[in-house]
Amino acid sequence: MAEKRPELSDAEWVVMKAVWRLKKTNVREVYEDLTHSHNWAYNTVRTMMERLREKGYLSAKKIGNTFFYQPRVSQRKISMGALERFADKVFNGAIGPIVAHLIQQDKLSDAEVEEIKRLLEEEEGES
Repeated sequence: MAEKRPELSDAEWVVMKAVWRLKKTNVREVYEDLTHSHNWAYNTVRTMMERLREKGYLSAKKIGNTFFYQPRVSQRKISMGALERFADKVFNGAIGPIVAHLIQQDKLSDAEVEEIKRLLEEEEGES
């Protein structure tokens, strides 16, 4: 059975995206990475990263006087889980309305539309 983690807040998503981008990192690097987009204090970033560690999203290892953090879960896995929870909450688990909306609003690139077509054809072939 998959490990159940608490959902990420909007601010935690921002920090996790920075950690996924930076890979093995520390609070200072994440703080500096986010200063152009968020006016957060260093201690705010440190607190969020520690919370994410407590929630099981990050691992931490002390090297010298600095803690280095790494993601414990891939961005894809967390994103897909969030999408499934959204679909369950808003559309009673149906994904079709989400895909239809994205297509109708021109939110998908030509490459993404082609990939969806390929996946549908593949799925049809397996039926």
